[in-house]
Amino acid sequence: MKWTKDFWMAALNRAIRTGAQAALSMITVGVAIFDVDWLAVLGVVATSMVVSILTSIVAGIPEMKIDGVISADQFEGIEDFNSGDIVRFKITEGDK
Repeated sequence: MKWTKDFWMAALNRAIRTGAQAALSMITVGVAIFDVDWLAVLGVVATSMVVSILTSIVAGIPEMKIDGVISADQFEGIEDFNSGDIVRFKITEGDK
């Protein structure tokens, strides 16, 4: 699950949002745009994005979900379904 294109896109999306939040936290109210230490801001943004990616790899991405349709024949031992029934399911990362 972690090494799919969807996982990496979700991790990148999360890292970009984290980087934007870090950049906003570095820009203080009342400071002119020319007075901001942009090198420091970029350093904090890069660090926060790397930490976000590493956290996604280790802990997963909670909002990432898998939807699908399967045949009940794929489950052995399930008594609530008849052979040939179609089962809808939704699995979140935490349910695994």
